[in-house]
Amino acid sequence: MSEPWDSLFESGWGSRWPPEYIVRWIMRRFGDVLDRRTIYIRDMGCGIGGILWFLAREGFNTGGCDGSPIAVKAARQMLIQDGLHAHVNHADLDALPWADGSADAVIDNLAMTHNSPEVCSAIIAEVHRVLRPGGRFFSAVFRVGTTAQTVLEKQPVQIFDFITLYDLFHDSPFRISAMFVKMAAGKVSTQQRLPMSCCPCIAQRH
Repeated sequence: MSEPWDSLFESGWGSRWPPEYIVRWIMRRFGDVLDRRTIYIRDMGCGIGGILWFLAREGFNTGGCDGSPIAVKAARQMLIQDGLHAHVNHADLDALPWADGSADAVIDNLAMTHNSPEVCSAIIAEVHRVLRPGGRFFSAVFRVGTTAQTVLEKQPVQIFDFITLYDLFHDSPFRISAMFVKMAAGKVSTQQRLPMSCCPCIAQRH
């Protein structure tokens, strides 16, 4: 159901700017590619389009989807205003609107985490379908033991611990290539700066 999200987006909720940890990962992974138009990156649960804006601005072949038509409209308008291009579709995450084996990377920035474990498994299967062999799935979810757990524990959101997140991907046709979970207050034990409520996982399609 998109109604709660429609209300949020109508109130002005959402960020125009991409998270730093996603910018860093994208540029480390694909920044040296000479023709970025050959790199297909999809953002599922794109909201008002902050990540799409960054990807289009950097010259990548990009597209996104969201379950809220209000968010889709806002994302399209923002791209048009800045003279940028990306296909933005209204779609649920467990029925992604992209062709089989069409993407080099799929980004999930705190979108899948708003679904039940069963739906999360279906979403991961969809991402696997969309990715090319060797493609990467960057998924950020809410993490146990952080402010997100206190703020969101009464909301329809999954807050993952290490074992649950590992099992979710281990039981899928993906190989986990990185998982950032060892974080203490005020310090991050990886080279990336990550919000303390977030646990990114990078998985590679076989």
